[in-house]
Amino acid sequence: MEKNNYKEIASGAINENKMLVISECSKGGFALAQKIVVNDSGKKRGMFLKGIIMLDDINSLKNAKIAFEEAIEVLENKQS
Repeated sequence: MEKNNYKEIASGAINENKMLVISECSKGGFALAQKIVVNDSGKKRGMFLKGIIMLDDINSLKNAKIAFEEAIEVLENKQS
């Protein structure tokens, strides 16, 4: 059985030590994962946390984008 391979296509800082990483899966679809970034003797090293969110296709990825945008809009309007 062939193992999934992931190619990182985008990432962004969630906080000082954690990133959200979007990767393309070799068997199709996309994965959203969290990566912890630590300083190891002056070198930055990343370690992925267990548990990813799989998105079936680009439409699912677009829907996730819409959900993030809606959440941001609600929170920004709440602060006004």
